[in-house]
Amino acid sequence: MRPFPGEDFYQALKGKKGVAVIDQNLSMGKGGILHSELASVLYGRAETPPILASFIGGLGGRDILMEEFFEMAKQLKEAYEEGRQLQPRLMYTNAEMKELRSLQIQAQTIEDPEDQNRDEKEVGHGN
Repeated sequence: MRPFPGEDFYQALKGKKGVAVIDQNLSMGKGGILHSELASVLYGRAETPPILASFIGGLGGRDILMEEFFEMAKQLKEAYEEGRQLQPRLMYTNAEMKELRSLQIQAQTIEDPEDQNRDEKEVGHGN
């Protein structure tokens, strides 16, 4: 959204214990786009929340489940109580994580043709 209402966000968030930013996108760097925007608005200002957490979910139009909202709140509360920052989190359901792990295993078992060609050249080059 442009112009970004940074001052409005600052006024709404100052004095809070923590903020969970939920993005449905990824940006370069850490977290989602809105998280990056808020971090730049709050940086170095008085009374900003000590915890600004980035949660990325709903990618590809997937709904974010109620359980995921509860998990975000739980993680934010624990981070505040322990005085630690949270790294950006991708939110997956158990079924999505299982599918992702299956795809990762499949990707590891498929040989890259470029690697195979390079191996053949290296073997042939030494003779």
